[in-house]
Amino acid sequence: MATINIAGLTVDPADPCQVEDALRAYRLKLMAGEAVEEVSVSSPVTSQRMRFFAGMSVAALDREIGTLSDACARQRGEACPRRRRAFSIGR
Repeated sequence: MATINIAGLTVDPADPCQVEDALRAYRLKLMAGEAVEEVSVSSPVTSQRMRFFAGMSVAALDREIGTLSDACARQRGEACPRRRRAFSIGR
């Protein structure tokens, strides 16, 4: 089984709750001005390291955290939090 290291936390990518918590910690680091984060993925077959910089899209990170939050709620048997959505009707 592969593990992921995000924001100094080793998490199981199959557990959306763990990944959500790690990405929230990573987001806080970005907001605090830390410029570089190293993420490593390792398994018995391979090992890979990646570096991400503060220039990444915080909006994309927020969307991923929201997706993981929904998956975590489903895993716990809870209702997914409602999110506001904009719909356009017409032309």
